[in-house]
Amino acid sequence: MLIEIVILIFIFILIILVKKSNEKCKTFIDENGYYRYESNKKLIHRDVAFKYIYKNNRHEYPLKFRNYQIHHKNRNNLDNRVENLQITIREEHEKIHNINGDANYKEYWKTYWEKIPDK
Repeated sequence: MLIEIVILIFIFILIILVKKSNEKCKTFIDENGYYRYESNKKLIHRDVAFKYIYKNNRHEYPLKFRNYQIHHKNRNNLDNRVENLQITIREEHEKIHNINGDANYKEYWKTYWEKIPDK
């Protein structure tokens, strides 16, 4: 009887943990075509790049993470695999996308960068 109660308690705790972890991982696609976490609205590709590229290769990136842009190598904004992400400075990213001083683009990124907290 005691073993059965312990097993039921264990299963109950496991169900709660799985439910909470699923809540943390809910995502949506924003107006610019990028995945974001529902819970904190963070861009998932920036989170992946920070955790798996920037932190593991810190010696290669002298700037704070917020000063970098993340490029999707295959140009698919929904493909957030580590091997598809590249950390770049703004000028390099603009060069990759062949952007030559587009005022709307610059204004978008200016307001975007102001919203990103320091890491």
